[in-house]
Amino acid sequence: MSALQIALPKQLKSFVDDRAAEAGCSSSAFVTQVLQDYQKAEELKQLKEMLMVGIRQLQRGEGRPMTKADWNRLHARIAKRGKGRKK
Repeated sequence: MSALQIALPKQLKSFVDDRAAEAGCSSSAFVTQVLQDYQKAEELKQLKEMLMVGIRQLQRGEGRPMTKADWNRLHARIAKRGKGRKK
C-alpha cells in the first residue's frame, strides 16, 4: 500500500477523527474506507449507465442473442477485473 499525505482544515480533521473513533478504527483506515465506498458507488453508477444504454438499444430492436463467445469474453473481463481487487 502506498502512502498519501493530505492537509485538512481543523474542522474536517475533527470530523474524520470523531467518525473514525465511532467506527473503532484509525483516521487513516476511515478515510480509506470512505474512498473505497466512493469508488464502488462510482462503479455502480457506471454500470447503471451502461445497463440503460443496453435497455434503450433493446427497446429500439437493436439487441441480439448472446453467443458462447460473447459469454466467454464477458467472463474473461470479469475475471481480469476481479484479480486487481482486494476483498
